[in-house]
Amino acid sequence: MKNYTDFAYTRFTKKRNYVWGRYTKFYRKKISFKNKKVLDFGCGNILTSSTAKFFRDENGNLKGLYGYETDFKSKKILIDNKLYFNFYSKKQKMFDIIVANQVYEHLDSLERIKFIKQSKKLLKKDGLLVVAFPFVLSNMNFKYFWEDITHKPVGVEAEAGLIQSFGFNTDLYVGGLKGDPFGWFENILAIIRNLIVFMPPFWITLIIAKKR
Repeated sequence: MKNYTDFAYTRFTKKRNYVWGRYTKFYRKKISFKNKKVLDFGCGNILTSSTAKFFRDENGNLKGLYGYETDFKSKKILIDNKLYFNFYSKKQKMFDIIVANQVYEHLDSLERIKFIKQSKKLLKKDGLLVVAFPFVLSNMNFKYFWEDITHKPVGVEAEAGLIQSFGFNTDLYVGGLKGDPFGWFENILAIIRNLIVFMPPFWITLIIAKKR
């Protein structure tokens, strides 16, 4: 087992891919929830989450979808709808897909390592770990990112390399032309600014990792 500081030197062995088209359409094309058992880590209100919407669109219901939350209200919604799963349980090989959408940046470095290790235990053979978080290196929403005291900067290639080092075949994507909660005017200004300084005009990092 490596020392935690060693992970800072882990490098991704592939190139990042840029998603110039519509990000949501790309995500739906790459990730299929059809007839899959899915866990949404840090889902918030799972009934209104994007994962639940995509899952329902493909399956017609939420059977097979579960969530994990520590927030009291969100956890209660999960329990009341019989959708709660304790992510840190001792069970293994339970899920086809684990999603962490815009929650990974709230974990510190040790929590992220713990999350990756536990995800591998919970995933079935060839299961997918899908992680999306802000692309803060040239992000159009610096103010939004840093005003949230719980946000922590996450690397791009370094983070993909970290996940890869725990036994995943990992693909890395950067995309998303429009950043929420901003309007079109603010987004267009941000895109122009990024292009002027030779930065890609994106705001989302997407890692799709298949368990080896």
